[in-house]
Amino acid sequence: MRGIGAARSARPRIRMSAVNSLFGGSPGGRVGLRWLLRETKARTCENRMCERTTAMATALAARRLLIVCDAGRASPAERKRAIRWVREVAHRIGYECSINGLHDLGTSYLVLVADTPVGDAARSVADRCRRGGSAMS
Repeated sequence: MRGIGAARSARPRIRMSAVNSLFGGSPGGRVGLRWLLRETKARTCENRMCERTTAMATALAARRLLIVCDAGRASPAERKRAIRWVREVAHRIGYECSINGLHDLGTSYLVLVADTPVGDAARSVADRCRRGGSAMS
């Protein structure tokens, strides 16, 4: 995760390596200890990301928050789990920020997939921020 603050907006990013680590399939498709360890790892990552992003957004008095998740090389099953997780994390961060006094924070998430031209996605996000658009999720 990398956080960048500018113009009262915050944009944490979830790298592809984190998506693979958190949501990659288990060998043979079996659910067991490896799956449970990944769930624990995902919860730990979520807690850390929530704490850091909430602190960053509060310090910036951010008006907008965009979480970007790179799932470009993820399998369809991994992508599905990553999208659900990012949506839940975005909701939780928005809630935590609201509790901490950022009542007008617009929280959004963007999941990049294999066929998403990164340049187009970046321009879309930048245009939306310039226009002062609301949540994109």
